[in-house]
Amino acid sequence: MKIMSPLRSALARFGQFRRHERGNVMITFALAIIPVIAAVGAAVDYGRANSARTAMQAALDAAGLTLSKDAQTLTPAQLAAKATEVFNANYNHSEVKDVAVSASFSNPEPGRFRLEMTATGEVPTTLMAMWKPQMTIGTTAEIAWGMKQLELVLALDNTGSMASSNKMNQLKLAAKDLLKTLQNAAKKPDDIKVAIVPFATDVNVGTGNVNANWIRWDEWEAEPVLLQSSKPSSWHTTEAGSSCPFTKSSYGFECATEAQGSNKASSIPSSGDYKGLICPGEDGGNKSSARRYTIYNGCYNTWTQCKGSKCECTDGNDDCGCSGSGSNKVCETKSTGKGKNKVETVEHTWRPTQVKGVTEYYTDGKMNDNVAYATPARSTWEGCVYDRNQNYDVNNTATDVNIKTTLYAAHQVKNCPVPMLTLTNSWSTLNSKIDAMQPVGNTNVTIGLQMAFQMLSPVAPFNASAPNLGVLDKVIVLLTDGDNTQNRWSTSQNSIDARTKLACDNAKDANIKLYTVRVINGNTTLLKGCATKPEMYYDVQNASQLSAVFSAIAQDLAQLRVAK
Repeated sequence: MKIMSPLRSALARFGQFRRHERGNVMITFALAIIPVIAAVGAAVDYGRANSARTAMQAALDAAGLTLSKDAQTLTPAQLAAKATEVFNANYNHSEVKDVAVSASFSNPEPGRFRLEMTATGEVPTTLMAMWKPQMTIGTTAEIAWGMKQLELVLALDNTGSMASSNKMNQLKLAAKDLLKTLQNAAKKPDDIKVAIVPFATDVNVGTGNVNANWIRWDEWEAEPVLLQSSKPSSWHTTEAGSSCPFTKSSYGFECATEAQGSNKASSIPSSGDYKGLICPGEDGGNKSSARRYTIYNGCYNTWTQCKGSKCECTDGNDDCGCSGSGSNKVCETKSTGKGKNKVETVEHTWRPTQVKGVTEYYTDGKMNDNVAYATPARSTWEGCVYDRNQNYDVNNTATDVNIKTTLYAAHQVKNCPVPMLTLTNSWSTLNSKIDAMQPVGNTNVTIGLQMAFQMLSPVAPFNASAPNLGVLDKVIVLLTDGDNTQNRWSTSQNSIDARTKLACDNAKDANIKLYTVRVINGNTTLLKGCATKPEMYYDVQNASQLSAVFSAIAQDLAQLRVAK
C-alpha cells in the first residue's frame, strides 16, 4: 500500500489542478502549438520547393537555348526526347520526383520561331507530410528567335596601329567567333551572308576587278597634281644625264629609276629602257600629305624644240637640232652642221607607264616618239581605290560608266590592305579572309564605311538584295582603333570626321543597322553617334574584351532570346 501512495497523491493533485480554473492554460497552449508547428513545417517545405523550382527554371531556360539550334530539324518525338535529355543534364535536384518535360516548336510567321517548354515535378514534404505528403512544382520557358535573312558587312580597321596592344590578333579571334555563332544560327545556306571590308586610307577591291567598268583610270594615268600647275625651275634644261629636278622638300617625291619605282635616281638615265625619262618616285607626303605613299604610274619623256617655233625633235635622237626659218624650218641632227646652235628649249611630256619590252610608238603627226610607251600597265595595280568624288564618297549612288565621278578611282598606294570580300555564305572563305588581315597604313574610316554601305545596296556595282524590313536585316559592324588621319583630300581630322558622319547618317537613313566598336582609341562622340542606338556602340578599353563584344553582337544578330 505504501508503494501506491505516491501515485495516488499525484493523481489527487492532478485532479485538483484539472478542477482549478487556471489549469485551462495548458490545454490552450497545447492547442495553440499545433498551427505554429504546422506553419514552421510549411515554411521549411515551401522553401525547399521554391529552391527546386528556381533551379528548374534555370535548367529549362538553358535547355531551351540549346534546343533552339536544332528545333527546326527535329520531329515532335525527337524534340520531346531531346528536351528531357538536355534538361536532366542541367537539373541536379534528385529529391524532386516524377519530373516531366515537354517541348513544342512553332513557326508563327515567316522568319520567326518559338520554342515553348514546360517542366513539372513532385517535392516530398517533411513536417507537412501528415496532411500534404508532396508538393507539385512547375515552370515554363518560351524561347523566341528570328531567323530573318541577314546581310552583314564587317568594316574592320586594318591600319598600322592595329599591330599594337595585341589588337589585330584579338580582332581575328573575335571575328571568327562571331562567324561561328552566325554559322550555327543559319538554318539554310542563304539565311546569312557576310562580307568583310578591311580598310586603311584605301580599300582594296581586288585585282580581279582590273577590267570592271566601275573602276576609273584617269587619275592613275595622270601626272602628279602638283606638277600639273607648277614645274621645277630647271624644267626646260633637264636632259638625259642631268640631275633630278625634284626634291622631297619641294615636291614630295624624288626621281625614280623607272615608272612606279621606289629606287631613288639622282640623275636622269642616259642609257637603257628609261633613257631621258624623268620618273617621279613614291610621294613622301612632305609637300602634300593627302597624297602620302602614292606611287605614280608614268614618266616624263624629253624632247627638244626651237624657241618660238613649232619645230620639234624627239627624245630618241640626242643629236637633234633645227634649221631653216619660218615655214621652211625643219628638225635636223647636229651632226649635219645645220642648226647646231639653235636648240634652245627642252620640253617634257607626261606619258603613262612605260612597259619594258613593248614597242608601241606615240605619233601625233609631228612627233614620232620611238621610245616604247604603252597604255598604263594596269597589271601592276594592287587593287586599291580611294574615296569617290564628293558627295558620292558618303552615299550609295550607283556607279555609272557614263558619269565618271560615280566610279571608284584606281590608286597605286604603298600601304594597300588585303582585298575585301563581297557577301558570301562560304564560312571557310570568310575565315581565311580574317586570317589574311595585316595592319598597314593610316586611318580613313569613311571609305571603309562607304564601301560597306555600297555592298549592302541594291545598285551597281554590287547589286545586293533589295531591302525587305520584314524578312531581311542589313547590318554593318564598324570597328576602328584610332582617329581619322588621311583621306583623298586632307589630313585634317575634323574634315575627315565630317565625311564619316555623313556616311553614317546616310547608311542609317537607308535602314541599315550600324554597330560601332572603338578599340582603345578613336573619336568617341563620332562613333557613338554613328551607331543606330546608344547600346549598339561599344567602347573597348582592352583588346581582350573584343571577344565578349563580338559575341554579344552575334547573339543580337541571331536574335535568340528567352522570352519568358
